[in-house]
Amino acid sequence: MDAVGLPVRRFRLARHFAVMSLFSVVAAALALGYLYRTLALRDLVFATQRGSIAFAHTLAEVMEPEITAVLAGLGRGDPAARRRLDEAIRHRAADFGAAKVRIFTPEGLIAYSTDPREIGGEALGNVGVSLAAGGEVVSGIVHRDRFNAYDRVREDRDLVQTYLPVRDRDGAVRAVFEVYADATDLVARMHRTHRTVVGGVALVLLALYGFLFLVVHRADQVLQVQDARLRAALTDLEQANETLEQRVAERTRELEREMAERERAQRELEVTRRMAWQREKMAAIGTLAAGIVHEIGNPLAGITGLVQSVLDEPGAVTDAGARERLELALQEAARIERIGRDVSEFAVPQHERRELLDLNELIGRTVRLLRHDERLRRIEIGLELDQGLPAVEGVADQLMQVVMNLVLNAADAVLDERARPGGGIRLRTRREGATAVLEVEDEGVGMEPSVAAQATEAFFTTKGAGQGTGLGLALCTSIVGAHRGELAIRSRPGEGTTVTVRLPLAAAGEAREA
Repeated sequence: MDAVGLPVRRFRLARHFAVMSLFSVVAAALALGYLYRTLALRDLVFATQRGSIAFAHTLAEVMEPEITAVLAGLGRGDPAARRRLDEAIRHRAADFGAAKVRIFTPEGLIAYSTDPREIGGEALGNVGVSLAAGGEVVSGIVHRDRFNAYDRVREDRDLVQTYLPVRDRDGAVRAVFEVYADATDLVARMHRTHRTVVGGVALVLLALYGFLFLVVHRADQVLQVQDARLRAALTDLEQANETLEQRVAERTRELEREMAERERAQRELEVTRRMAWQREKMAAIGTLAAGIVHEIGNPLAGITGLVQSVLDEPGAVTDAGARERLELALQEAARIERIGRDVSEFAVPQHERRELLDLNELIGRTVRLLRHDERLRRIEIGLELDQGLPAVEGVADQLMQVVMNLVLNAADAVLDERARPGGGIRLRTRREGATAVLEVEDEGVGMEPSVAAQATEAFFTTKGAGQGTGLGLALCTSIVGAHRGELAIRSRPGEGTTVTVRLPLAAAGEAREA
């Protein structure tokens, strides 16, 4: 036992060094050999690729008419042009060391090959041709007796294979050159150099290993004395590290929660700001609408009174047709008065105090107001309302805004050019236990599941610029949530969408007070 009560375990440094250092020497020699081989192959491919590019570009410039003729006739068109091209390629290939040359059309057809049997064939599945046709230069080395992944054949020598595009004056790819450079001698010399380098490095490392082993053997005796103390210090350090990690993890979780809360608060603040702006705009519109309705009401009341006085005066109107037209004028005046009253009730800002509401009456009033919208005049709106539905507690303006947004969204879906013609909208209410259920169903274009999942997020919209803010369903969700309710969306592309709103019914005592 040492001074801190920990068992002393002798650490044979020399033994561990002997094993690990020998392993390290072997590993280092292999790693350096692999690194050298990799770099040498890369340099070989790069140098050969540059030569292939120069070879192809020189041919493309010097033999442009012949290449154009060969591409046009897939090597069968002009025998003289093909012969000149073949002689030029074989002459330059001998100087460059190219073992094989092929020219492809951008579609992958073989227009020329130093092997005439391949002319007119297709480069099916050749990735190099496809990439070069797209404008890339592709090179790789194929070793002897290995499978060529591009041409799907086994090669009998070491080759550097290069695919490169040849462009016309407009920059479009008009042909793909495939150049095989014979690298058998270069690869053989590289392997010999590789073995020499690995052997030399291994000898140097072994000499260094022997020297260090003597040094470590002497140091091992000194280090044995310090082993117990170091182990005790390590134990203390590990305990401190565990404590620090726990604190860091706790603080990280706290920061993540704070950031999530801050992002949520920012989103809610933006939604609240937009809602406040919308309320201010509606308040201004409401004031203007109320003034207009009032101004219209005065002359309308005068017209109604005058027509009624004429009808009431004995003998004033003796013609039955004239009397019928005057009575029709009174009916239309009453209709104008009802429209003005509906607009005034909706536009003038109301209090936000909660009260008991007849959900069916609120839906009917909203739909009656929306029927004056140009979009809804072309759509059939069906109401299937449960007349025995109890009252709900809420803010009338807010729930009216929910119904209005849902109906207008349904109208946009029905009138979408992708929707089937003749679609309609149905509003249903029913009771489910202690919950009032409102369904707004449309026969519109519908939504993909991914779109429906994001539909209630703030500022998400599929409508064009200027046609939506992305706040409609987000505000509906916020309002329904504030009323302790739920909003769900069920949609299928091409069939339509159903939005279901569930609101808690008012308590029994509150219903009796209503």
